[in-house]
Amino acid sequence: MVKHLPNRLGTLAVFSVMSALLFLIACTGPAGSSGAAGLPGNPGLPGNPGAEGPQGPAGDAGLPGNPGNPGAPGEPGATGPEGAQGPRGNSGPAGPAGPTGATGAAGSDGTSPEASVAVKGGNVIYLDGGTTVIGSGFKTGESIEIMFDLQQGKGANEAVLGFATADAAGGFSLVVSKLQDRASVVRTSAKLLATTAVVLRAKGSNGSSATSAVTFEASAPATAAVHVGTVSKGSAADFIGTGFSPGELVSFTVLNATGDGTSSSIGSAVADDGGVANASITTTIDSGTYSVIATGATSNRVASTALIVSAEK
Repeated sequence: MVKHLPNRLGTLAVFSVMSALLFLIACTGPAGSSGAAGLPGNPGLPGNPGAEGPQGPAGDAGLPGNPGNPGAPGEPGATGPEGAQGPRGNSGPAGPAGPTGATGAAGSDGTSPEASVAVKGGNVIYLDGGTTVIGSGFKTGESIEIMFDLQQGKGANEAVLGFATADAAGGFSLVVSKLQDRASVVRTSAKLLATTAVVLRAKGSNGSSATSAVTFEASAPATAAVHVGTVSKGSAADFIGTGFSPGELVSFTVLNATGDGTSSSIGSAVADDGGVANASITTTIDSGTYSVIATGATSNRVASTALIVSAEK
């Protein structure tokens, strides 16, 4: 336990100190010159950091940096779909003609590329009637076999109609008054009726050949019909009557435009074995729309249709 000095001793100590100070003051002489500056003291320890001040305003933007080095090229992309074909360019100028070649050896008579064959009056044939086959473009004097070909020239199931000889112009006509007289037609009649389009073939002895499509019906229609297109006044046109009796006279008349029911005869034709009457008639009536009537002399069948006559060309 620390013991405190008595108060008397404390007073004495203070008095002694005060006396010493007064002595020193009394003995002090005049102040001497200033001494040299002392060495700087050691730096003190850093103080504690102050509180963070408020954020200052943003500085000016810096200058743009230099461009970077280009990157490596990427992998090539997949090939796109092929575009649509562009329009065809203009044809270039024709080149100069080459020199004439040497004359070749004379060839033999070849086939006629212009050969053609058809059924007169249309492409429908009636088995209970007849037909007329016409052709053109064959070689002069060429012998021609006419047939209905059911197997595209393989030789089987051919219904031969007969033979004809091409005239000086390369044409021919084969008239068959009654198809039932041809055994090959009778033998194949079921197939002829069942086939949608039968090949009518004309084979020339010199190799010429022609075909056309025909269809078969068992019998001629019970009703007649007349066909005519637009005609011009003063020009010839075909007036065709179908469904008439073979060999009968078919007359063509036109109802007058007056509306009084009177008519004018314009021509006539004899129906062929297929019941088709074809007359080439030059129309002399004025332009307009009329009715044309075809009348069979023996069958008394009548057919009519509109007739449009245009102005004279």
